[in-house]
Amino acid sequence: MTDLVEAIINLFKFNSVFLSIMILSITIFGVIVGGVGLLEGYQYSSGNNRFSTRQATFTGAIMKMTIGSAAALGAVVFYRMAGTFSLADDPTTSNVLDFAQQRSITGTYCQQFQYSVTLIWMIIGTVALFNAARTAYRKSNGEMIPWGQPIAYLIGGIMCYFVNGITAMVANSIGLEVGLDNMCKAFGLAGA
Repeated sequence: MTDLVEAIINLFKFNSVFLSIMILSITIFGVIVGGVGLLEGYQYSSGNNRFSTRQATFTGAIMKMTIGSAAALGAVVFYRMAGTFSLADDPTTSNVLDFAQQRSITGTYCQQFQYSVTLIWMIIGTVALFNAARTAYRKSNGEMIPWGQPIAYLIGGIMCYFVNGITAMVANSIGLEVGLDNMCKAFGLAGA
């Protein structure tokens, strides 16, 4: 059992670099989509469609610029501020991004395990946030995608970033003891 915990803790350095690359990818995606939105806005206002094989629309241009700016700025701002507006009594979320940016992990064995598990959830959340932006971009191109799909990805991604706080709220509501502290107890790391 401790081999599994050790493997999860050792993945922290790789996952922190992976999360940084994912945030950078979303930012680049946002810049590209915003640029496409500006180009489509130019095509719509000038009537010049020589750069495109389809007719530019006003709503498509506005949607692309909105999606692009949200993806480019939102990913970085969210990454930088996720520890700031996390739930007050959950230091794990606020500390994990600081540790991820420094690529070093300190603390007790249990805290290292908690940071690693939280970072894995944040990676899943980042993938969901990227899928929200990508699906909304496809919708702006006229594909018949319901708005519920990108909204569900967005909400799911945000929930993954705050999984520790959500778990604590659910545990307090239903009266069960669940969360990362109890995972440490289950793995025998409570005093480590």
